[in-house]
Amino acid sequence: MNRAAFAVALAGLVLACAALPPLVQSAAAQDGGLESVLTEILEPDETLAPDTPLPNPTLRPQPDKSYDELQAEVVLQDQLIALASRNRPDAPKREEASEEDSDDAETGHDTLPVPNDRPSSAPVHVILSDVESPETMVAVNTDGSRTLTTSSPLKQPIPTVDPTCPSRLRALGVAFSALPNFRKESGCQNVEVLSVTSFGSGVSLNPNVHVTCEVAEGMALWLRNAVQAETVRYFGQRVVKLSNTHGYSCRLRSGGKVSEHGFANAIDIGTFHLSDGKTLRVLDHWHADGTAFGANASRWFSRVNDSACDYFQLVLNPRSNKAHENHFHLDQGPWKSCD
Repeated sequence: MNRAAFAVALAGLVLACAALPPLVQSAAAQDGGLESVLTEILEPDETLAPDTPLPNPTLRPQPDKSYDELQAEVVLQDQLIALASRNRPDAPKREEASEEDSDDAETGHDTLPVPNDRPSSAPVHVILSDVESPETMVAVNTDGSRTLTTSSPLKQPIPTVDPTCPSRLRALGVAFSALPNFRKESGCQNVEVLSVTSFGSGVSLNPNVHVTCEVAEGMALWLRNAVQAETVRYFGQRVVKLSNTHGYSCRLRSGGKVSEHGFANAIDIGTFHLSDGKTLRVLDHWHADGTAFGANASRWFSRVNDSACDYFQLVLNPRSNKAHENHFHLDQGPWKSCD
């Protein structure tokens, strides 16, 4: 490089240094470092606070979301794209309006349904009486007058006879003998009724009872499958005898109908005798009496009462009413109800 070129370069450098702002030269002269230089360069309203830390160029900023979250968003976006790109079903086509519909739309009139013709005479209302036998019907005529008519009384259902039942009783160990049939004018009757002295399972009766074969079968199954098992569970004993029992009894119930006892289709039981000589009485032990035996007896009665519903149509007990505070009533009548 010749001297002329060197002189030109040196002159340019001198001019560049002269053009520097006085603030940089003063900051450098005061030996304040980089922080002083930046403070002077910033605008007056952007002056750094004394405690503001300077950014560390060696640290990277932390991302807002993790890698797994970003990947989940990508998968979700792919699913949305796939859902939007699938073929949509065609919309159902509208049925073209018929000429009649178009005529109605043009005229603005709707087709109204035509009412049916009224009958020439109003129907007769029948009021049924609450009396069960005989049935009295009150017919209210169109002029307001009433006509009373009496219908024949409804026949009460009577127990059906199963000719194969006695053979099942013998297989269950029931001791019985047949009784003669009879019917009374009151409606009570004995048809194929049995005199039972034992229901099997080692359970005797004192005295014997007159019941239908269906009642005897229900008793035999109930005692064998439920009563004896619960007696062993609560007392470690077995039931050996039943007393305060009643079968056939010609009596009427409310409404004038014959009780199931009038068909020998029911049995009442008041006392159960255990093999150790103790007794379980419905009147005394249905409710706990404060003793350990009384507490077990009350629970035992609750258990055998619930199981009786599996073998009889109607089960009544002290919960039913005052008339049954001292015995169970079990029958095979037409109605199913268990208290």
